[in-house]
Amino acid sequence: SVVGGQAATFAVAADSTTVSYQWQRDGKDIPGATGLTYTLAHPQAADNGSTFTAVATGPRGSTASTAAVLSVSVPKGLALVAGTPGGPGTLDGTDGRLALPGVLAIQPSGALYLVDEVDLSAFTPGVRAIDLATGAIATLARNPALLEALAIAVDPAGNLYDAARPTGTATAIYRTAPDGTRTLFAGAADQAGNADGAGASARFTDARGLAMDAAGNLYVNDGGKTIRKVAPNGTVVTLAGGGAGDMNDGTGAQAAFQQIGAIAADRAGNLTLIDNGVLRRVSAAGVVTTPRLVFTDDGTAYLGGWSLAVDGAGNAYEQESDYPPRIRKIAAERTVT
Repeated sequence: SVVGGQAATFAVAADSTTVSYQWQRDGKDIPGATGLTYTLAHPQAADNGSTFTAVATGPRGSTASTAAVLSVSVPKGLALVAGTPGGPGTLDGTDGRLALPGVLAIQPSGALYLVDEVDLSAFTPGVRAIDLATGAIATLARNPALLEALAIAVDPAGNLYDAARPTGTATAIYRTAPDGTRTLFAGAADQAGNADGAGASARFTDARGLAMDAAGNLYVNDGGKTIRKVAPNGTVVTLAGGGAGDMNDGTGAQAAFQQIGAIAADRAGNLTLIDNGVLRRVSAAGVVTTPRLVFTDDGTAYLGGWSLAVDGAGNAYEQESDYPPRIRKIAAERTVT
């Protein structure tokens, strides 16, 4: 058990016949983690509940250690993550500055990406990344097309996806590779519709929000009425929504949404969203439910935020848009604080 930001070290011991070790997180190998210890340098709320094991391999075969479960507690409060107070700037590094931060997204591995002004003399937005362990800022790409980006998401490989709205609606999703090359990923510019399909053959009504799971699947809030899922190869399917009514639970096309505002995904592809002030959940299989919440924070039963995030334990965090500004936590067991 650690406090968010405090390093967590795991250790394993085996007899002298062991010749190698491989640490795993949630059953998957951690690249380069082959020693007697493994340290997670800067655990965050999203790491809560992760399991760590070590596989020891010797002449007689392999065996896995008992799993260690990481518990991360994050105290309430605000803390400076990156940037230097005192004014705008474009400097990279641990003493870097931000100019005009816009939309942002967190990679499944925990890296933070955002669209920011990268040329103070001429408005040229770019992609910047923040190392949450050190606060270091790095400028990754510059592209004027990102000026119209309303939402972004980042996959495990570091590809950035954006939904731009140059003509009032976002009908295409673009992918920017780590080398800065931006290409069409799915949909078509200025061609609205509601068609599933591969890449440019698919159509979106209006991509208003993006979320990413740990497998690289992209989830799109399309027009506030449907949730579309885009596989890593660009194939688009409708996961949920489009049914009769405006607030009906159900599976896939049987479900209906009134007006989706914010959307967030966990590592497994389960979605949490705010539908006209109401918290709703969509499973990875497309099953839509509306949990009954218990409000204990003296706030209204209406969730008025347009920004949402989910941690590894299934808790949702919602930024209220009305005054006074605050962040509300919707616990996995449905209590609002």
